[in-house]
Amino acid sequence: MDAAAVMPRNFLVSVGDARPASGDRPSASRIYRNAVAVDGFPAPLPATTLYELFQASVAAFGPERCLGWRPIIDGKPQAYEWLTYTETAARVDAAASGLAGLGLGSGARVGVYGVNCVEWMVALQVRSSTRTPPALLHAQQQSLPPS
Repeated sequence: MDAAAVMPRNFLVSVGDARPASGDRPSASRIYRNAVAVDGFPAPLPATTLYELFQASVAAFGPERCLGWRPIIDGKPQAYEWLTYTETAARVDAAASGLAGLGLGSGARVGVYGVNCVEWMVALQVRSSTRTPPALLHAQQQSLPPS
């Protein structure tokens, strides 16, 4: 699958005009859709679990950007850094292997407590890949200052 064919540069396209107010009828903005659904919605991916969906995404978009973060140096946000789908899958596999090495497999209860970050998303995928019950807890996260 060609990633450029599925992920256009302009994600929203107009599919309907704006409507001015008239009498008791309020105005309405233009109608927008995601660019991949201009002519209807795409066929669903052949996946029945989040892990299968992630694996299909890795196969389709391996070298594309998957997870990004902004390092903070001296309190200042830096340029985004990225992991590709392939790199993310490698981290998921390594973390899942580590849990298996500890004897924690399907059905084990593993709690993950943290802020939204690359590691939290990897933990989510590990949970899906090892079929452990969800026990993901969010911590309070401070917002970054405007860049």
